[in-house]
Amino acid sequence: HYATVALVYLRRLHLQALATGDKALVGKDEIADQMTTYRLDNTLDDKTFTSRINSAIKQLTDHSILLKTATPDRWEISSIV
Repeated sequence: HYATVALVYLRRLHLQALATGDKALVGKDEIADQMTTYRLDNTLDDKTFTSRINSAIKQLTDHSILLKTATPDRWEISSIV
């Protein structure tokens, strides 16, 4: 499940940001880069892969784990993680 894998990545980013006192921010491109490892041996076409990434991001924003910023396709990671 892509949202679960993304959540693990977001947790790591959040912990790193806490250690340095920075805000935990992430972009769609960073999430997609992390997800390529789990692309099922590259058997997914680009459209399907992008759709799954978008679905995972939507789930994470719907649950207020990813918080909108002024920059499109960039979010603050909520401390809820």
